[in-house]
Amino acid sequence: MKNSLVDIILARMVNESIKLDWYRGKSCLITGGAGFIGSWLVEALVRLGAEVYVVDNLWRGSLDNLKKKDGSYGIPLEDHFILGDLREYREGRVK
Repeated sequence: MKNSLVDIILARMVNESIKLDWYRGKSCLITGGAGFIGSWLVEALVRLGAEVYVVDNLWRGSLDNLKKKDGSYGIPLEDHFILGDLREYREGRVK
């Protein structure tokens, strides 16, 4: 059975003696977290015990990328997903 990308990343972190407990309980904001790469990062951080927040405008990403194999989402969307574009925030258009 092939390992997922997250399993490979976590195994490499263990081999490089990175303290995995460091992420437990930390809040992390992932921009573009519904995209291909961002969703893998979200999954890895959730598995490490981080509280993950995602900002994405869904221009190229999809909420389906945040789904786990069982069909549920890896983060509580109502509290941890923000649909928006950070460029609009900078320009004062996001309320």
